[in-house]
Amino acid sequence: MFLLLPDQVHNIEKQDKVGYLFALSKDFFERLIAGDIFKLFYYTVNFSIIVPDSKVGLFHKLIDLIQLEQDGEKRPAILESYLRSWFLHCIEFQKEAKTDVNMDGRMRLLMESVENHFKEQRSAAFYADELSLSAKRLNELSKDSFGKTINQIINDRLILEAKREISCLDKSIKEISYELGFSEPSYFTRFFGKQTGHTPEDFRKKTGDIIR
Repeated sequence: MFLLLPDQVHNIEKQDKVGYLFALSKDFFERLIAGDIFKLFYYTVNFSIIVPDSKVGLFHKLIDLIQLEQDGEKRPAILESYLRSWFLHCIEFQKEAKTDVNMDGRMRLLMESVENHFKEQRSAAFYADELSLSAKRLNELSKDSFGKTINQIINDRLILEAKREISCLDKSIKEISYELGFSEPSYFTRFFGKQTGHTPEDFRKKTGDIIR
């Protein structure tokens, strides 16, 4: 199973694939997995879960119940109960399969800081100062937890935001570049091309059928 968080940009190639797609509103999603459940998923990108063979039948039953209610009376409380159960089982598999559930608390603070400042602060020294660490030590912790340096994490966050904005046709590339903190649109174009292999304009054309 693949879980994508609210606001992530993604394409789905449907050809020769069989399965189910759940599309939840952001408000419902956040309410459904509030508290500890939300924290478990918050910093994960392109999150995947391998369902044990012994549990496949359970997920099919839950999907059948969700589809039956959605096609029938559409009772919100019952749908929410089924969906919450579905997510809780996902979480149990995540706990068994991954170690980042016990992520260093400093790394959670780092990700929160990046989320708050990535548009204007791109220096590892800034985030190191926020956590009272040296830039060298922070990069070591970041590599251990995420396999990436601070600069790579910031670049990933900038590209994610850039893709979101470019996919919306109501803003020009120039506007987006300034909103993301680039002093010149040409600098943004070079940055986007280096990170993705596409110009912003080509990406906008290519993702005209993006599913949100």
